[in-house]
Amino acid sequence: MKFRLKDLKNYLRGKIDPQKILNNLNLKAFETSYENGVFDIDILYNRFSDSASLIGIAKEISILTGLKLREPIFKFKESKKKIEKEVKVKVLSKKTNFYFGRVILNIKNKESENWLKEFLNFYGLNSVNLIVDLSNFVMFEYGAPLHIFDLDKIKDKKIIVREAKRGEIFISLEGNEYKLHGGEIVIADKEKILALAGIKGSKLVEVDLNTKNIFIEAAVFDPVTIYQTSRKLGIKTEASLRFERKVNSYLALKALDRISYLIQNYAGGEILKGKFAFGNLEKKKEIEIEVNHLNKFLGTNLKTYQIKNLLKKLKLDFKQRNNIFIIYPPLERNDLNSKEDIYEEILRIYGVNNVKENFEPILHPAYLDENLNFNFKLREILKEFGYSEIFNYSLFSEKEKEIFIKILEENNNPIEVLNPISENYKFFEFTLLPGILKGLSLNQKNFKDLKIYRLEKVAFLKENKPKERYSLALACLQKEKDLALKEIKTCWEFLKKKLKLKFENESFKENNYSFLSLGADIYLNNEKICIIGVLNN
Repeated sequence: MKFRLKDLKNYLRGKIDPQKILNNLNLKAFETSYENGVFDIDILYNRFSDSASLIGIAKEISILTGLKLREPIFKFKESKKKIEKEVKVKVLSKKTNFYFGRVILNIKNKESENWLKEFLNFYGLNSVNLIVDLSNFVMFEYGAPLHIFDLDKIKDKKIIVREAKRGEIFISLEGNEYKLHGGEIVIADKEKILALAGIKGSKLVEVDLNTKNIFIEAAVFDPVTIYQTSRKLGIKTEASLRFERKVNSYLALKALDRISYLIQNYAGGEILKGKFAFGNLEKKKEIEIEVNHLNKFLGTNLKTYQIKNLLKKLKLDFKQRNNIFIIYPPLERNDLNSKEDIYEEILRIYGVNNVKENFEPILHPAYLDENLNFNFKLREILKEFGYSEIFNYSLFSEKEKEIFIKILEENNNPIEVLNPISENYKFFEFTLLPGILKGLSLNQKNFKDLKIYRLEKVAFLKENKPKERYSLALACLQKEKDLALKEIKTCWEFLKKKLKLKFENESFKENNYSFLSLGADIYLNNEKICIIGVLNN
């Protein structure tokens, strides 16, 4: 994620040295590069909720460099009129952890100022109008997406957070219609869907230059549901990316107050008294660590005073009783849940390179895959028959998915990588076919008689749960198709003989696969276990 230095300066005090920041981030936080006043920071998944924002990165820089953090101050005036008199909200979805909201009346919406347009343009968003742009600004500032509804376009001013019914229609801000599968989290009134929760709002309640009264939403939705909805409908947004990685409820509340302040400051309006709140904020966790155990775990020899200083640097609240520290992690840190998490924080600030002692080995029983012996035997048999094993990446592209998803109907729900290194490595293998075909393609010029195989695990989703199993793929090259088919069938018989497998019922059923000129399925005891055939041109 990219951050401009000039934006980060708004949240830091002191002499700012970009090179020092770069070195510290690389050594003790995230992989980072810096060029032309812009930091490109690879934020880890478990730190996305608190660090994928200007204030989050500024806090990290403050901890690592000693620069003082300058958080925004936002105080605003509430009217005497209570929010309950203007809007009613019902949360019916169990997939909604927290839902907060404020109402502002009589605003004066307008076009955004140049600084705000420039800001959004750098971070990849188009300017819409002042109110919408300010909500996007706060999302990048605090890392918590917000959504703003035109209150006057909501039927009876009653908002319902529920799960969609199969076949319901959602109309996006662009005017595109989406038929919902059922189970998606939606924001609705009695007549229509107002927003696809955590992803995109509807054109039916969009904020435009004529908008006078607004309802501001700050929420925390189930990350898995947001991920599934985004992929099923093919709608990816900056908000969905953040909700998939779990938004922090404490930061969502801060963002709600921040946007309320900014709107009143730039567009006027009457902020109604109070806010709608569903869900209980987590209380500060209490994690106890003991000095001797910490040193044993990390392989260090830290003294009590050193640990105390490191905890202060990390801005972690704590109490001390002799050699025991009771830590109270900040509310915005979703990732600090155990003493091991605290140890990791202490170690990264202390510096991994400063650890000189040897680690004491942790004894635990080794995991033994029961398939290993069988796989080893398979490899020996195939080697004897003249087949060479090849190795590929266990990932493939969208294009390859579309080609092969029609072939394997029983496991055609591939697992998508959340942060793929490129578009060519987007899905985990649910079939070994792409890899074995690449092996043929790359090696056919170098070998006249080519016989290769892959023996790997494939994985896919079944009833939304990942399922793994071993799979075997073989391929050979011959001058004539009949010879190639004979070779593969002979290998099949050879495998059965060597493995001493006996089946009462074995049958071949012809099947016209798109990638084969001649193909069949092999059934043993009425169970399909293999595809065999000759590749088409």
